[in-house]
Amino acid sequence: SSTKLCEQDADAYLLLQEAHDEVMRNALAEVGGHEVDTEGDAFQCMFPNVVTSLLFCFKVQEDLLEYDWPPSVLALHECGIVKSTLHRNKYIWAGPRVRMAVHFARGGTYLAKSHPTTRRVAYGGTAWKTAMELSDVGHGGQILVSEEAWRHLTSLGEEGAAGFPIFEDLGRYQLDGEVPPMRLLQVSPARSSISEREFPTLRDVTMLDPGQGMNIVPSIDGKTALVCAIIEPSRFVHIIENFITVVGKRESSSNASDATMSWKNPMMAEGGEASSSPVSVPEYDSPVIISGMHERGRRDDESAESK
Repeated sequence: SSTKLCEQDADAYLLLQEAHDEVMRNALAEVGGHEVDTEGDAFQCMFPNVVTSLLFCFKVQEDLLEYDWPPSVLALHECGIVKSTLHRNKYIWAGPRVRMAVHFARGGTYLAKSHPTTRRVAYGGTAWKTAMELSDVGHGGQILVSEEAWRHLTSLGEEGAAGFPIFEDLGRYQLDGEVPPMRLLQVSPARSSISEREFPTLRDVTMLDPGQGMNIVPSIDGKTALVCAIIEPSRFVHIIENFITVVGKRESSSNASDATMSWKNPMMAEGGEASSSPVSVPEYDSPVIISGMHERGRRDDESAESK
């Protein structure tokens, strides 16, 4: 926690805090976000869509990782360097570990009010509370995404605009008593050492259903994404065999027309038409019903909070 870091070395923590705030505000300016409020070392921000909020989170995590931290900061608790095992000259950890959360808010699920003197806009309501609750259950360096945000992104087919990030279904959880149960996902930028990070189970929440163990990975060619649901070790070999078969068929038919392809495109929906969302997460036995999920015609806003 920030309190522990400050108690360990107040001067080093001051340097860390200044750099953290600089990185956050530079990222907001670059991607086009709005700083709503700050509470100590926490930022509450608003974005026009899910893609922008994810790009903001990825940039903050990458910039903190690549920042030229002084030795005094790297000596703080959990701020040391951990080298990547997959990427040359890259780090998995370096500097402060900032937890972040993204939630998609539809019109009517949040409140916005302008201060009569400062004209600064303050936010509240169910969606805003949900975003704040999400930011408290993760771990430093982890980015959580609500099911509402994930479904909005995939329904519009905007994974590519966000860089084909890697999602992992963590399960369905009960957060604070005032927030309905929801499915939570973990996200990390593709082709980044950040994807090597591992985290313990979420904090201070009750799991209602386990996650499906699904990851969305960058495409090999074109817009096709490969999805691997690792259920148990005994089935992993079968998945790899199918993967190799699909890739082999793709290479052998790369020069053929779509009408003569000898294998079925995994991204095609029934009836032969391309699906707008390449990924389908299996429903739980006790599905979460989100009111207004398919609503159209209203302005959509996205809230993200980091701590």
